[in-house]
Amino acid sequence: MSLFEGVATALITPFSPDGSVNYAKLEELINKQIEDGVDGLVICGTTGESATLTEKEHMDVIRESVKFVNGRVPVIAGTGSNCTQTAIEMSKEAEEYGADGLLLVSPYYNKATAEGLYEHFADTANAVKIPVILYNIAGRTGINIEPETIYKLARDIKNIVAVKEASGKSVYGDLSIDFEGRRVYIKDNEINLTAKEFDLLELLVKDENKVYSREKLLDIIWGSDYPGDVRTVDVHIRRLREKIEETPGEPRYIHTKWGVGYYFKN
Repeated sequence: MSLFEGVATALITPFSPDGSVNYAKLEELINKQIEDGVDGLVICGTTGESATLTEKEHMDVIRESVKFVNGRVPVIAGTGSNCTQTAIEMSKEAEEYGADGLLLVSPYYNKATAEGLYEHFADTANAVKIPVILYNIAGRTGINIEPETIYKLARDIKNIVAVKEASGKSVYGDLSIDFEGRRVYIKDNEINLTAKEFDLLELLVKDENKVYSREKLLDIIWGSDYPGDVRTVDVHIRRLREKIEETPGEPRYIHTKWGVGYYFKN
């Protein structure tokens, strides 16, 4: 089968009570997945404890998994790192072990620029010949791979062939919202919202074009027992507009229905 057809299980990495990797159980899991008809296996992804394995454990799991699979289905190995050189070394080693493809998570913690992300992925992918899948999971890494960067990488680097999109990020013009990570961006710049401001924005966005009265917003966001009045809603809407609108007095996103309430429109 093709590397990118069907269902590929993101396999867990099983451990023994002493904290070591349980390779007997790993082989059992792999055989069970293949017997049940899975089309591929992803080794050492998020589910596979990639962030908590030592580098030696990480590569040993990939090597042993390839052996256990023995060519029955494609193996996609997670070899991403926030260090480009480490990602290159792990990717080359996984290729030597016989992995059919690589899954490269965006570099976490560093908060690379778009240019930095491009160079990181390009250098890593160019070090190997097998297909590479970019892994965008901003809620875990703290950085989003923007569509423009993905386009440039796919255009310029022949073996970057797919994206695992798990950012949970929704885009509305210049406004991007990661609902899982509760993060908001304007033109790639993160905007710091308070918890209530985010709750307000999330509610309005997810019910786009629905008008909420101030009383209803107060009840939903603050609760029926909140001692304040509807002016609290007005204050938070104003502050939210100041943070996400280019011209708060002429809002693009959060609109007022005079005499009724507020609503979101993209």
